[in-house]
Amino acid sequence: MTHQVAQHLSTRLQLHLRIAHERINIALREARLPALSAHPPDSGDLDEAKIERISQLVLRQKLTPEATVRLLRGQCVADPRPNKALFPAELERILQGYPHRADLLAVAAAGFAIPTRSIALPPPSRQKNHKSAEAHGATVRKHLADGQARNEYAFFTQGVLDAWSAAGHNIHLSPLGLVPKNDASLNVDGRVIHDLSAPAGLSVNDATDKDLLPDVRWRRITEVASRIIALHLRLTDDMTIVGMAGDVKSAFRHLRVAAADAHWLGAQVPGSSHWGLDLSGPFGWCGSPPYYVVFGRAISHLVSQESPHSLNPWRDQDTEPFWTLEWMDDHILIELVSRTPDGVVPIRASAAETSLRLAMLAILGPTSINEKKFKAWSSDLHALGLIWHLNDAAVSMPPGKVEKAKHRVDALVHKGTARKTDLLQALGSLRHVCSCAPAARAFYQRLHNVAVRADKYKTFRLPPTALRDLELFQAILAQADFARVPAAIFDRSSEPDLHLDASAQPPFSINVREHLSLCLAVSIWAPLWAVDNRATVHVHGWIDNASSVAWTNKLAAESVFAQELNRRLALAQAVHRLHVTAGHMEGARNTMAYHGSRSLEEPHRSAWRRLATGWQAWEVPAHLRFMYRQSSATSKTLHWPRAREEGYHPWLSPDQREQSNGLINYVLYLRDQGNSAGTIRSKLCGVAWHHQVHRGYNVALEPDHQLVLRGIERTDGPAQRKEPVSIGMLWQMRAGLDFNVPQQRSLWGAALLGFFFLLRKSEYLHEGARPAMHGIRVKDVRFTTRFETLED
Repeated sequence: MTHQVAQHLSTRLQLHLRIAHERINIALREARLPALSAHPPDSGDLDEAKIERISQLVLRQKLTPEATVRLLRGQCVADPRPNKALFPAELERILQGYPHRADLLAVAAAGFAIPTRSIALPPPSRQKNHKSAEAHGATVRKHLADGQARNEYAFFTQGVLDAWSAAGHNIHLSPLGLVPKNDASLNVDGRVIHDLSAPAGLSVNDATDKDLLPDVRWRRITEVASRIIALHLRLTDDMTIVGMAGDVKSAFRHLRVAAADAHWLGAQVPGSSHWGLDLSGPFGWCGSPPYYVVFGRAISHLVSQESPHSLNPWRDQDTEPFWTLEWMDDHILIELVSRTPDGVVPIRASAAETSLRLAMLAILGPTSINEKKFKAWSSDLHALGLIWHLNDAAVSMPPGKVEKAKHRVDALVHKGTARKTDLLQALGSLRHVCSCAPAARAFYQRLHNVAVRADKYKTFRLPPTALRDLELFQAILAQADFARVPAAIFDRSSEPDLHLDASAQPPFSINVREHLSLCLAVSIWAPLWAVDNRATVHVHGWIDNASSVAWTNKLAAESVFAQELNRRLALAQAVHRLHVTAGHMEGARNTMAYHGSRSLEEPHRSAWRRLATGWQAWEVPAHLRFMYRQSSATSKTLHWPRAREEGYHPWLSPDQREQSNGLINYVLYLRDQGNSAGTIRSKLCGVAWHHQVHRGYNVALEPDHQLVLRGIERTDGPAQRKEPVSIGMLWQMRAGLDFNVPQQRSLWGAALLGFFFLLRKSEYLHEGARPAMHGIRVKDVRFTTRFETLED
């Protein structure tokens, strides 16, 4: 079926491309220039004849950049589509209910826009390409020639650039680079990068307003693990779990830039005086990934709407929808199917693959399927850089990737210095380590922050903390086992509970000492908690020290000692496949340990003596040291939380009426505490989500109880909107301050910081449509006089 559909779409595409080609030849004949051949020879280099004739046409007819791009792509009033493989009317019909349909249709109809913000851009420059592109110019020109043949690039002579610049058209040229691809030599192959981040501060990426790009959320690797675990629960002897991965060919290149914005994407051809415009989504523009995700997710949307029955309603009654996950140009299918003889693809698996292929053809056209990277169905799925053992619900990191990560980390530790590229390459290898050892993620993020702040072109000395974090990864790579790690490592259900106390002299303060108690307990008992089937165990520690709780959960601390303990804690988690979290226990619920840890001073000394009257220190006999094993093996989890102590079950009943009664009591309690109806609804959503994730069933209010919540909404009244803080308020404040008084000068400085760095954060701290985390630290603030001298 897919072959016939692909043939039909290819025939239709070739017809539209011939029409577009003929439009160019008509324009050339009108300018008394020779027509272009419909089938130019494949020389492995740029088509010089096409460059010369198109350039002469531009100069003779005085075409603008926008008009030139529209002509080369065959865009006209009757057919304004920049990519003739995409049909907006058909896409609108098949994508009913798709959240990003409007963005997709806009790109299909006219191309993607480059939303820009106002920054001081330099005049048209002649930036040099990176050394990698100039040194391997033949490889770069081969890729550019392939793009020219597919109408993804338009190349011109230097005279066109001079004419357009003189006419006031700002052609922005950015350097090209070449990076390795599939471990091949750059003399043979590589990935061409259009470096739209250069020059720093004045680049196309700097000018792009990221708030106006499509607001998409990346899918997570945890979704793959959750799918495997869910299917594993249904697995029987006559069933098997299989998966496959498909790939979209030249993903970004299917998207075309709007003709009016093509002037942003200029580049110089290595080893030539020619230059060109990139007419497709460049690998190097910050907007290419979110725009492509809109199309990639549309493919997943179509697949998730299909089932074996929808594809063949007369022969198959299986109505369960297919599951798929997209990660950029990769698409993953995982299905539970009946066992079949070797070499025979199960019916459901075959139908799922057909659905994926049809979806690719429907969204991106006949050239979208990358047959070389479509993998066969298997119970060992190679996807996302990992090996997923589906029937064992386990995942492995390929040995080659482990060795590469070891080599890169060892080199950085040995040298103690790095270039930004070296550190980013090491981080690229370590991301799979973090997938298999989640405890390492906090330290990965710290190294990533070092890489982001590093100068792009200079070698720098690694900070001591970064070296220590790299040494942690050395230890993890040397000791941890990355073969068949349980997929349940992404689970968050808790088993063992640790109850620890806390009571402040830095650096080895009481906070650090109490954090040490948790880390020591985990280090000692971790081998005992590691179960035989290698499943991940969640250890939850109860501590009455808030700092230790935060350090444990985030594995990040300002204290040097605490951060070193975090490294040991992360290593224990990675080696023994644990997930360690912490919760806060007030001292009032841990009375004896609370006073015992503070027994050197009053009033805790007296309280401890009273509580420990008649006690004496005594070594525990060897045969009693592990007496807790029996109770730990048979006791229920979560026996410490307050709900159990007061006789309440921590979960609501599966019975709908009973759970509604419990929820309405909670609603009335929240109302008595002053919560609004909106806040109550959000908390009820949290309760429902927690039950769905950890217990497998949903909880909700019965209709009669929902009326109570609606009554609360009516009594809340309209929301009281706050007036914004304005510049006028700042001037009013300034008028009332005496700058001869140091305290009032400080007050004015604090007011400015609060206004420009906090209240107006949305102007510079957004990541897409979401505000980024932010904060001002004292050590980052500096006050100077008008003469730039530092004030005390």
